[in-house]
Amino acid sequence: DAYAQAWRVLGFMIDCNTLADDDGSNDSGDNDAGCARYILWAAYVDLEYEGGGTGEYQYWNRTTKAWDDTSCYFANNQGSRCAK
Repeated sequence: DAYAQAWRVLGFMIDCNTLADDDGSNDSGDNDAGCARYILWAAYVDLEYEGGGTGEYQYWNRTTKAWDDTSCYFANNQGSRCAK
């Protein structure tokens, strides 16, 4: 099930070191138009997922700065888990 899998952004990196050709390519690096940008991410699987879709998960509400568990009530999971 797709809801058992997720990914999280861990950070960003910008490489503006134009003096060294450290990107692994065979070109001379003379035509680079700017800095290289990279994203660091991680994927994981929720081993305790019960098949309830979004109804098993709370979401962080950026406006109220609190966990929002309303999706657990709308999914009618009747006592099932409501994980953060």
